[in-house]
Amino acid sequence: MIKNNVGKFLTAIVSLLALTAIVVTLTACSSEVLLINENGNYPVLNYGYVSVNVPQETVQSNYDVAINTVESTPTDKTRVEIIEDIRPTVVDVYGYAYNGSSAGSGVIIASTVESDKEYYFIVTNHHVIEGCTSFEASLLFINEETDEETYDTYDATLIGGSPSRDIAVIRIEKKGNETIKSATAVADSDDVKVGMDVIAIGNPLGILGGTVTMGVVSAKAREVSVSDIGTMTLMQTDAAINSGNSGGGLFDENGYLIGVVNSGYSSYEGLNFAIPANDAIYATESLINTYDETSDVPYGYVTGDTEIGITCQTMTLYESNNRNVRNSYVVGITNDNNSLLYSAWGDYYQAITRVSVDYAEDGKETADVSITSMTDMNTIMKTVSAGDVITFKYKSVMTAGSFMNQRQYLNAEEKTVTVTATQYIYTI
Repeated sequence: MIKNNVGKFLTAIVSLLALTAIVVTLTACSSEVLLINENGNYPVLNYGYVSVNVPQETVQSNYDVAINTVESTPTDKTRVEIIEDIRPTVVDVYGYAYNGSSAGSGVIIASTVESDKEYYFIVTNHHVIEGCTSFEASLLFINEETDEETYDTYDATLIGGSPSRDIAVIRIEKKGNETIKSATAVADSDDVKVGMDVIAIGNPLGILGGTVTMGVVSAKAREVSVSDIGTMTLMQTDAAINSGNSGGGLFDENGYLIGVVNSGYSSYEGLNFAIPANDAIYATESLINTYDETSDVPYGYVTGDTEIGITCQTMTLYESNNRNVRNSYVVGITNDNNSLLYSAWGDYYQAITRVSVDYAEDGKETADVSITSMTDMNTIMKTVSAGDVITFKYKSVMTAGSFMNQRQYLNAEEKTVTVTATQYIYTI
């Protein structure tokens, strides 16, 4: 993706001082559990209000949409023929906002016919469309007789987005008699093997749509820290990927979609990543199935997704017997609109010590973990779904503007903040 001429790249996990966002949904912060089961504005620690939209039940769309999946079997087609088949399934995606624009890629993943209108659904990265209010998709058409390539631009509608999964879906309407192709995904991307040949197709730099690069699968499930998102489990490849490839397709040697490209290291050649097709398709289907254009919030969502914007960093608290003692400092808690709800700067600087989760799902035991790093925090937060009750225990680590010493910290009062996670819906 290109956004305001700045690409989105991975932040190194090993950087202890790098700010990392934890994505889970803020309902409130108070000493008691605030149960939110209807829309409205709720006070938060006397600092203001948070506006909450809560879906009362899962809305099933009227779309009869199916994403084609097959077992990846060898084909008689040549590599050139395979690439010719799949290139038109990858599109250039553009988003526009009053203060800028965004360029990336997308994959045509499904289609449906409703009321004599033929719609096509395009999966892309959420960071490609985030903050934008209007969208376009530029489709490639190849004349089978002359090999002539032409592009046509379509207005697109946002179906829904999931920031924590970095997946979004937009929809276009067929104009006339043109032939629009949809990609076919592998039945199970867990079956992908390290060393397999792969084909990446996308729109590098936002101006080179339909670009094809090749590589191999370097790792199937790499834990990486993605800027503004947090830790994701991604497929690693050495296929060349540049800013603007975000949302494009990663295909196996038989032409089946195995991943959706989402990020790469700007400083290192051949170190690039994609969201595995299993994860991308799960989010895509949920976003489409919960889409309801007649609703007050006419956007799809991934059922159970939550978002509490807790910005943290891991630092050394003090040294004890030549051993560094670390913890995660709360810098701020925000809602999905980035409104400051609770400030933890200065004398209010806090260190989270424990997190417990009382799961809403019947039969699921309460989790209670000690927090000493962002890895601990990310691990527990990944288990949270809408309806779960989260309790944070924390201690102050500053007094009179200065960090406490070891004795002061160990003797500091442990405080508690409890929040209830609600369903997250991305809106524009």
